[in-house]
Amino acid sequence: MTNVVIVFDLPGSSQFLEANGPPSVGFTQDTANGRIVFAAAGPVPTDPNAPLIYSVTVRAVAVAEVLTTVTLTYNEFTQPVSQSEGTSFVSGT
Repeated sequence: MTNVVIVFDLPGSSQFLEANGPPSVGFTQDTANGRIVFAAAGPVPTDPNAPLIYSVTVRAVAVAEVLTTVTLTYNEFTQPVSQSEGTSFVSGT
């Protein structure tokens, strides 16, 4: 897989704390659009037995029901692949 980009849309009512990914993958924080963008520096290994783990940690700043969306794009597949999940923030700080 080449030109791999993963975009994590930060949910409203949240504060970004940290992001982590595989060693060859950096990330940028796009605060203007409320996103964390992971971009691979080179081809991503495609060994089906080797997991690639990406994580984003946020803190709830208000009680809310939010939708978290992650979108994956890469050269070998022409359409973006998206996944969304609803989350309830039960305690804001």
